[in-house]
Amino acid sequence: MLTNTKAYSGLAVHDLQEAKRFYSETLGLRTSQEYGLMWLHLAGGRDTLVYEQPAAVPASFTILNFEVDDIDATVHALSARGVRFERYEGMSQDEHGIFREEGPYIAWFHDPSGNVLSVLQEKQLHTTAHLGLQTAQQLGSGRPRHPQRHIQDPDPRRPPRTGDPRPSHAMGPDGPAPERSATR
Repeated sequence: MLTNTKAYSGLAVHDLQEAKRFYSETLGLRTSQEYGLMWLHLAGGRDTLVYEQPAAVPASFTILNFEVDDIDATVHALSARGVRFERYEGMSQDEHGIFREEGPYIAWFHDPSGNVLSVLQEKQLHTTAHLGLQTAQQLGSGRPRHPQRHIQDPDPRRPPRTGDPRPSHAMGPDGPAPERSATR
C-alpha cells in the first residue's frame, strides 16, 4: 500500500530557532522553514522534518548519521565550532571521541535538544599494489562495499545492533542472502 509513497524522518527539538542555528550554522546544513516547521536538506534528497516540541524527551539513540570522507578532519572542524563529542564508558574511543573498532569509524554528539547524532566514515581498504590487492578507488566505487554494516549503539547497556542496507526480504535465516548478479 505504501510501497511507492515518499517517506521522510522527523525529529523533535525543544526550540526551533536554536535548532536552526545549530543545524545550519554549526553543522553547515541547508535548511528551510514553512508552516512553523523546519526541513534539513540532506545529501541524496533525504530531507528530514524538524518540529518544535518543548516537552519532547531527546532520543537516547542515534537518530541521524552523517557519512563523511574524513572523520578526523570532520571531528576537528566540528570541535572548533563548539561541538562536544561524547565519550561512553566501556567503549574504546580515541582522544577525540572516535570509536574505531568494529564497523565504521564513528563519533557521537548531541544537538541542543539532546538528540544523539553521529559522524561516521566507512573503513578504507588498506592494501598495497605489490600484493595484487585492489583499493576501493580501483574497485570503482570510491569506497569498499560492506555486505553488512555494524553500527554500535552508544548506550553500552544495549546489545550491539547490526544493520543491513538491503531490504529485509534479502535476509536469509543465517544472515544476509547472497547478492544477485544483474546478468543471468
